[in-house]
Amino acid sequence: MSCQRSVWSSLALILFIPLTHSVLAATAETRPVTDEVLRLQVLRAIFPGMEIARLPLQPVKHVLQTTTPSSSPYQIVATDAFADDTAYTVRGRATNGIEECASEDVVTRQRSLIREVKFRVFPVRSSVGRSFVVVAQYRFLGIESVAGACWSIGMAVRVRGFESSGYEVQGRYLFQPWHHGGIASIRMIDLDGEGNNYLAVDSDWGGAGVAGSSFYIFDLRQAHFGPVLIGLSSIEGGEEEQLATATIDISRTRLKRARSFCFVRRTMIEAGHPLPTPRISRPCYPAGYGVSNGDLEQDSLKPSTQ
Repeated sequence: MSCQRSVWSSLALILFIPLTHSVLAATAETRPVTDEVLRLQVLRAIFPGMEIARLPLQPVKHVLQTTTPSSSPYQIVATDAFADDTAYTVRGRATNGIEECASEDVVTRQRSLIREVKFRVFPVRSSVGRSFVVVAQYRFLGIESVAGACWSIGMAVRVRGFESSGYEVQGRYLFQPWHHGGIASIRMIDLDGEGNNYLAVDSDWGGAGVAGSSFYIFDLRQAHFGPVLIGLSSIEGGEEEQLATATIDISRTRLKRARSFCFVRRTMIEAGHPLPTPRISRPCYPAGYGVSNGDLEQDSLKPSTQ
């Protein structure tokens, strides 16, 4: 029996509670690339020299989960940004530490060569050539028992180049891989009010007695590819036995010109006890907040020595 969650079923928590108008304010977003030829060119840049094939679309059913105590008035539902996206197989040997982990069956020690990949490509402004940012999630097929550190792999990738000469990867960033099972949302959105789109990804993680997810916000104008903020978007359990979620407050973040990033946080369960009504707080965090928390995982992207 597999120890994996479904790779396309995120633990990020969305509650049936009306959001404030400021959070739901209409805003322009960059849509992902739909040109299949271009998408495949970008995917080949991420997995160079590997065999790529498109899989038939298999719709995913969203299952309501009620993981809170029966006395709780709150219900949560898992969301999956890639639920309706096409999957691809990518065949090739593991190329780095996180792939070495994800491709090995911890019981049989057998290794898989076949990744099941879903991804989205977004255009990024560039003065020379073409530039894209990619959000991808994948697992290795045929593995029954995978280490908790690498159930699936979620990452963001910066790709640049020219249509005539091809594309190459300029940077990769690995989302927290521990008990990773899904990416709840992917948005390219103007957060500074000046028309500069930021990449905002909500990616899940877990551990002993705790499940949660984190926001990763990228300013794509920066030369270094990495988030400018990492913050909790949900948490369930843990030492404080809590249930809480956070959503990006777009309006307030724009007022601060994205020098700080603002959120609406809702705490529903505290110390194991459901609150009569959610406690609302509205914190703002400066650029750079939480970024060092993701530094350690990036070592897993170093090329494999095997």
